[in-house]
Amino acid sequence: MSAPRPCRWCRLARVGAITGDRGAWVVLAPAPAPPSPYVTLVTKSHVKVLGELPPADLAAVLAGLTLAARSLREAHGGGSVGIQAYPKRPDAEVAHLHFRVVLRPDAGPQVVRAPRRFGSVR
Repeated sequence: MSAPRPCRWCRLARVGAITGDRGAWVVLAPAPAPPSPYVTLVTKSHVKVLGELPPADLAAVLAGLTLAARSLREAHGGGSVGIQAYPKRPDAEVAHLHFRVVLRPDAGPQVVRAPRRFGSVR
């Protein structure tokens, strides 16, 4: 019986098309011709959710997401940035925490609707 293969994200965090490596995380080069510019930030620790990261790694990942968002905006002349966390479900077949940081075209001021008790944020 052979040993199980490491998950796809663990492999990519070691030998993928890495464009940034900051200890607790790596940034992978985007796939060719995405619909919007994006980068993928992968945690080096094989965890499913943020709460499983050690505090120092959690701080480093949050700083990395901030850096990735700033870099995308600067490289493409502005816009807003969305951050999507994966896996969407902790019971996913490959549950390794990673984030897609996506640049969205700037649509001007937006109103974010919050639950009634929080009001609206402009």
